[in-house]
Formats: sequence, structure tokens, C-alpha cells
Amino acid sequence: MPINLKTIQARLDDSANTGLFRAELELYQVQFEAYLLQRLRPRTIRQHMAVIGMLIDYLCWDCQVTDFSQIRRGMVCSQFRHWHCGHTGDLESQVKTSVKKFFTYLLECHQIPMGQDVIKGLEIKLKTRVLF
Repeated sequence: MPINLKTIQARLDDSANTGLFRAELELYQVQFEAYLLQRLRPRTIRQHMAVIGMLIDYLCWDCQVTDFSQIRRGMVCSQFRHWHCGHTGDLESQVKTSVKKFFTYLLECHQIPMGQDVIKGLEIKLKTRVLF
């Protein structure tokens, strides 16, 4: 099969975009850790950070996500939980809690737009603000 330069360039562009998105997610992960320091014990925070680190790997490497708009319900719910638990032996409930906390943080503290299917899948109840 002949080499198609457009295909190679498209793959390089996707790789660069995934790298940028990974850097953005890792920045949010550091900020999330600081946020949790005010609320949880260090051991619990380490557990959450391990799950979120693997979530970032999963989204960027396995799913090749380059933007929050590409994240779908299955990616962060059942597919990731099965993938993560298969690699680590963690309980699905622990993984779900970590992912839910992270996405709730992104929605409430950074107003990152998420699809309604993701919000519904993670069972996130957003705080509604009444404007006068």
C-alpha cells in the first residue's frame, strides 16, 4: 500500500491535538488535587489521582480524544471502569466516584461544557444558581 502524505499529516495533527488535550487535562488534574486537599485525607486524594491519571491515559491513548466535546458517556462510564478495573483490580464503585468527582469539579469550577449524556451517565447533580 503506497504512503499517503495526507494520511500521515492527519495522524500527526491528531497526535499533536491529543498531546495538547492531555496537557490541558493534566493541568486540571493538578488543580483538582489542590481542590481535594481542602476536603479529603491524603490517602483518599492519592487514590483519586491514580484513577484520574489512568482516565487521562485512557481518553488520550485508547480513545484518542482531542477535545471535551468528543467525550461520550460510555468512555467515562462503563468502558473506562471495565478497562481500569481490569488493569488495577480496583472496585468499580471507587472508580465511578473518582471520575464523578473530577467531572463535577470540571463542570462547577471551570464551566467546561460536557454532553448531557456524560452528565446523566455519571449521575451528576449540578448546583443550580438562582439569578435575581
